[in-house]
Amino acid sequence: MYLPCSTRGGISSCGEMASVTDWDTRLETAAVGMSDSKVILIIDDDAEFVESNRDLLEAYGYIVHTASNGTEGLARAKDLRPDLIILDVMMAALTEGFDVARRISEAPELRDVKILLVTGMRDMLRLEKPLEPERSWLPVDRVLDKPISPPRLLAEIERLLGVPVRREERGAPQG
Repeated sequence: MYLPCSTRGGISSCGEMASVTDWDTRLETAAVGMSDSKVILIIDDDAEFVESNRDLLEAYGYIVHTASNGTEGLARAKDLRPDLIILDVMMAALTEGFDVARRISEAPELRDVKILLVTGMRDMLRLEKPLEPERSWLPVDRVLDKPISPPRLLAEIERLLGVPVRREERGAPQG
C-alpha cells in the first residue's frame, strides 16, 4: 500500500510502502488522539441549518449526531449522552424545544448535558427582550437567536464545553 506524505497521528511518512499492520497502527494512533472529542447532538427540523453546522463542527473535531424533531432528539440524547445539545425551539410545535429542554433536565442520565437553545422565535413573534435561561421554566445553559454566525456558534460551544476549538486538517476555516 502506498501512503502519501502525512503527519497524521504524530507519525510522519512520505511516499513509503506500508504494510496493512503499519496502516492499522496509524489508524489506531489517530483514533487515540480523537478519543477526547466532544459529542454534540443537533436537534432541529431545518435540514440546511443541521447540515451546514454538522459540517462546520466536524471540521473542528467534534463528533456530531442529529435529530429532526424533539421525540427523536430526546431518544438519541438518552442513547448517546452527548456533551452538548444544540436545540431548536420551533419544530413540529411552536414550543417543542422548550418541552424537550424540560424533559432533558428531568432525565437523571442527562442532567450534566449542556443545552444551547437556538431560535428564530424572537424575530418571528417580535419579542422585545431575548429569551434567557431559567432553571424551572427554560432549563438551558445558553440561548442564541438565529441566524448564528459560525464564529459565534463555535465560541459559545467552546465556552459551554470549556474546551478550545480544535482545527482539523481537513478543511476547517482558517482565521
